[in-house]
Amino acid sequence: MCHGLLALPVIGLIAFVVLPVDIALPLYALIAVVSALMYSAIWHALRRPPVTGLEGMAGSPARVVEALRPIGLIRCSGELWRAATLESAEEGARVWIERFERRPEGLTAIVRQTAPSASASLRCH
Repeated sequence: MCHGLLALPVIGLIAFVVLPVDIALPLYALIAVVSALMYSAIWHALRRPPVTGLEGMAGSPARVVEALRPIGLIRCSGELWRAATLESAEEGARVWIERFERRPEGLTAIVRQTAPSASASLRCH
């Protein structure tokens, strides 16, 4: 179905075979405009950064639940995560997630205490 929508301008050419030109031309122009708007929306949607999963959590703030010395627990979006940092952080401190690493003890968030750039999201509390 979605590939059919992308081929809409080509399918619209059938209008020139079955309809008179004075009806087919405005109809095809409408199809072309709708297709251009749809392609623009698709293009912008594909260029957005991830907002879900581990990639979407990078740059998000979190609260320290169990002191990070250097490993502890943080809370982000209502979830508890094992976290590690180079600097220690006390319970209740705000930290930012840099990335995730697979370690022998499981998936671990690597965090820092300095805020990322202003363009990073602030979804977690």
